[in-house]
Amino acid sequence: MHLNSSIHANLPTIQSAYSRIIDKQKQQLTSFEKFAIWLTNSFGTIWSLVFHAVWFGAWIIINLGLTPIKPFDPFPFGFLTLVVSLEAIFLSIIILISENREEQASKQKEELSIELLKTLEIRLNMLLKHQIEKDLKERKEA
Repeated sequence: MHLNSSIHANLPTIQSAYSRIIDKQKQQLTSFEKFAIWLTNSFGTIWSLVFHAVWFGAWIIINLGLTPIKPFDPFPFGFLTLVVSLEAIFLSIIILISENREEQASKQKEELSIELLKTLEIRLNMLLKHQIEKDLKERKEA
């Protein structure tokens, strides 16, 4: 019973340590990293997919001459190809930045987990030793 309550007593400490790591990581982000995260979160939505489908669909329909708007990028849509290629380059870089940040955060959490497990192992060993000594003492007295 004593061992179980001690383990549960340490859970808030572990959760607090994780929270501190996450808060520290957020504070250390540069403005560019925050912007990259915002872009990654924004482009990684269904609304972004819908926006791009509508945008590119309208571009193609207009430039095929199917609307009263004068075509500005006739088939084979060279300017559209340039725009899409540039967007792909920037999105790739932004995604890589976000992935690198996530990898750093994951490494820090892993290091914290290892330290917490070491601490927990030491505490558990101390508690077990104390419990064994207590049991031995009770047996001798009985």
